[in-house]
Amino acid sequence: MIPLDPGRLWIIPNRHGRIPPAKNELDPSFDRSPLPVVEGRQMYSSILVPIDLDEPSSWSKAVPAACALARCFAARLTLATVVEDSVATRQVQWSAIGYRKLVSTAKARLSSLGDDLIQDLPFETMVGTGSIGGGILTLAGQVEADLIVLSSHRPAMRDWLIGAHASRVVRHASQSVLVVRE
Repeated sequence: MIPLDPGRLWIIPNRHGRIPPAKNELDPSFDRSPLPVVEGRQMYSSILVPIDLDEPSSWSKAVPAACALARCFAARLTLATVVEDSVATRQVQWSAIGYRKLVSTAKARLSSLGDDLIQDLPFETMVGTGSIGGGILTLAGQVEADLIVLSSHRPAMRDWLIGAHASRVVRHASQSVLVVRE
């Protein structure tokens, strides 16, 4: 673990998920030192943000947190979604043409959402397939993500019985995972 240097500006959301205002560069206490480094490399160079396109709570706090981290570390940002096999089976009955259309529609919705949410950062979009947890981990490996930033909700009874997607990602990811609560 890296010890926090009190002279360095750290962007850490408070308990309400808000990021404190940035210091002015004209301020004499403004820190111009390089980004935090871990083992000779930048701490985060690639950040993956998995999004459920049908659930606004999955992006309302996770995307701003990921954008702040991407700015802080000059990291590459990738928005991703996963098309579940069960959804594909119901909607397209495994027709190759229908399946490609389903994936391209998801990619277009993801790009449109990214354009609406992120104005000042370049970002990529990716669509995975399979189970939600497995798809997120596969996409994280494909983009060589150092950090996965995802949203989670308060657990309901079904989550205790079945298990939430976020908890699966946290348990099985080889990357660091930042879970942003609603």
